[in-house]
Amino acid sequence: MAFDLGLENKVVVITGGATGIGFATGLEFARQGAHVAICGRSEAKLAKAREAFAAEGFELFTEALDVCDAGSCTPLATTSSKSSAAWMCG
Repeated sequence: MAFDLGLENKVVVITGGATGIGFATGLEFARQGAHVAICGRSEAKLAKAREAFAAEGFELFTEALDVCDAGSCTPLATTSSKSSAAWMCG
């Protein structure tokens, strides 16, 4: 049974979301109508995630960065905070 999480047209940012639970969660959020952004350290893994989302008809915003480096997170945080984003740290 699917649950409606009320994510239609919401922006969700998931750190470490290129693979595993973060990826699966992001894909489910997209299925529920959310605009999903994920970040991670590996551009190659982020590219595969974009391809997988596109295969299901979803657009995915990605940013290669290391969340341990606060300076690298500033542009993503600034952009997503303007969109009332919900953050999920993976």
